[in-house]
Amino acid sequence: MVFNSRTLFVIIAMTMIPASMAQTVDLTCNSDGAVFSCSSFISNFCNSINPQSVGAGSSISTCYNGPPAGHSCLLKATNTGSTSHSPSAQNCETALDAVAGACSMGGSGEPEGKPFKFSLNPNSGSC
Repeated sequence: MVFNSRTLFVIIAMTMIPASMAQTVDLTCNSDGAVFSCSSFISNFCNSINPQSVGAGSSISTCYNGPPAGHSCLLKATNTGSTSHSPSAQNCETALDAVAGACSMGGSGEPEGKPFKFSLNPNSGSC
């Protein structure tokens, strides 16, 4: 089989994409509120909530104070399933990175087929 260099590059690049990037996330963006980035808190939050068990319909959240000064970010994981589960750090980061990239006023993201909805909400004022 003969490949041109462009086709071969695309095939190699596609095999290097992490599975988390290929995951579908159902996004809902907030329509009002403070506008600033909460991205710097995502990794810390996602790693801190795993392996805590969260009951069905319950949530776990953490509030982080700025930067910028006088602002805060509330990050939350809500179990949308019917039994207790531990949120996946990878699913959390995938969902919140998608929210941070698409929703300037925060919002929520739920990885397809996973029992958690992850949200971030930038706020004016401290925690």
